[in-house]
Amino acid sequence: MDDEDEETKIKLNNELEQKIFDAFELFDHVGNKTVESQDIGTIIRSLGSCPLESDIEQMVFKDLEDHKNRGTVHVNKFIPVASSFITAHKYEPPSPDALLEAFHVLDPLGKGYITREYITQLMTEKGEPFSQDEIDEMLEVAIDPSTQTVPYEFYINKLVYEPPPEVSLYAIADAVEAAKPKPAKKTLAEMMAEMHGHDEEDD
Repeated sequence: MDDEDEETKIKLNNELEQKIFDAFELFDHVGNKTVESQDIGTIIRSLGSCPLESDIEQMVFKDLEDHKNRGTVHVNKFIPVASSFITAHKYEPPSPDALLEAFHVLDPLGKGYITREYITQLMTEKGEPFSQDEIDEMLEVAIDPSTQTVPYEFYINKLVYEPPPEVSLYAIADAVEAAKPKPAKKTLAEMMAEMHGHDEEDD
């Protein structure tokens, strides 16, 4: 019983882990510190991260899902994984400048827009295909109803939200890392002693 209590005990070490826990807890409808595996993608995106669906599936299968209780993820498994990819700035959303540059590649003539047909083709045929529901949701925001095109600078302005540093989990992760004590530099004598120790082991 004590072992089980130890496994389910929640220990939050910093502000980043607290924020991750708070997001996770919103989907813990039973109150047992677990969520359904299918909710993991939504939780991760609510943290301001943008992984592909295939990344989420691999993460759930490899690192997160409770193999004793298939279909569920415990918060103690989720927090270190989420902390790790946020600290590494993995799945961080692209900046407005990066998005604009990508649209410029798709618009070599510099018209300032791309057609509905072209963006639909890109979303279904290039890279990881989007579902029809995802396409419809995106087009609802992106399409100018009067021209039926995507005026991408206007779309980026509607799409991109850059949270202030005190809200961005990536900025919070940077602050947590910066606050960690730096390892003390070894003296020359200590390094020589270590080298001497290795030499003795080789002998």
